[in-house]
Amino acid sequence: MLLVRRQHNFLRITRSLLSVRLIAFNHPSTVIPANKMAWECQRSPYLRQFESKVVSCTPAKLEGKNGFDVVLEDTILFPAGGGQINEVPVHDVRRDGSKAVHFTEKSLEVDANAHIVVDWNRRFDHMQQHTGQHLITAVFENRYGYKTLSWNLGKVKSSIELSCKSMTQEEIDCAELEINKAIKANTPVSVHLYEKDDPGLEKIRSRGIPDDFAGPVRVVEIENIDANTCCGTHLANLSHLQMIKLLHTEPTRGCTRIHFLAGNRVMNTLCSMINTERKLTQILSCGPEDHVDQVQKLQKTAKSSQKAARNYLREIATLEAEKFNNTSDLVLCVHREDGDMDFLNVINSKIRNKNAIIFLSVGSNSTGGQFLLTGPPSLIDKIGPSVAERLQGKGGGKKGRYQGKAKAFNKITDVQEFVKNSAVADSS
Repeated sequence: MLLVRRQHNFLRITRSLLSVRLIAFNHPSTVIPANKMAWECQRSPYLRQFESKVVSCTPAKLEGKNGFDVVLEDTILFPAGGGQINEVPVHDVRRDGSKAVHFTEKSLEVDANAHIVVDWNRRFDHMQQHTGQHLITAVFENRYGYKTLSWNLGKVKSSIELSCKSMTQEEIDCAELEINKAIKANTPVSVHLYEKDDPGLEKIRSRGIPDDFAGPVRVVEIENIDANTCCGTHLANLSHLQMIKLLHTEPTRGCTRIHFLAGNRVMNTLCSMINTERKLTQILSCGPEDHVDQVQKLQKTAKSSQKAARNYLREIATLEAEKFNNTSDLVLCVHREDGDMDFLNVINSKIRNKNAIIFLSVGSNSTGGQFLLTGPPSLIDKIGPSVAERLQGKGGGKKGRYQGKAKAFNKITDVQEFVKNSAVADSS
């Protein structure tokens, strides 16, 4: 039996494909027919193409960009979804009461027919994440009493905030097992519509209905698991999720945020991890089972090397200071590419002549680094900003100490000459 038949037999969608099921709950309620849903994207979430008529087209702006707000008689583009109308890209779809407003770059003629094509990969991914969220929410609430406070549909992974300060790994593992058991059981997902004053809605999980809501209340039911008010696009069956993987948790505002992957994202992430594993196997010259041990050994070696390098730099800094102390010079300029701020401070702390002008810098010519300028306050306060400007950087300080960051050291020799000449001019 055909649910949708369009002119010239261009597109036919079977009821088995859409699987929009209307099953009464175990309480007395009046179910509204499916054709009373607000938009075709809700009635037929698996529909990839659709034809409608342009009702209005008015100039508008989106994030400072000029365009047009287009309203159609009906749409398969879900508000906050994407796709294209004819050859006109749709950059945003938002809800305005009972209307779905499409933002396009070009105008469309009122009463013209519009052929709509949905970005199917994006739509199906969002359906998997949204239905997955409903399932995860239901399992954690039914099993542990943890209520969902909010959720976020991310580009790579999604997350749910639950009303618990923390949760154990055992709780996560048990919930994940129950979630995937429901997926393997081929559990149906159905849509129900009710009047806003239907008493049966009191038993339905809901986070509230928008003030400008128009039309019947839409309830999405996962058979024998959950029933929740929702206007979004959902899968027809949990089997279309394939799998859900619960990831790490983190505390947030006295609650717990749990991250998850659903549907195709599980496979995509697995493929990415396998590619990373292959690269690590080549780099570390060992099998995947030895990656952790090998990385820990490298970390230990790196820490030892870094400690040795710091000690060598401190010794070099001490030698630089002693070499200067054995002269009658009043100006010391030192630049190293491989130093750090500790290197600069060691040199400066070991200079015995407190009236000497010390200009020290570390970093590469192209990417810059840090600098330190010390000496008589009157001179340092005067030339400090000029030094920072010549190094294309910023700095600050007081009482004869000026330090900052440089964007480049390609003119370090010229800056050193500037410091020396300023010192000579100040002493004369």
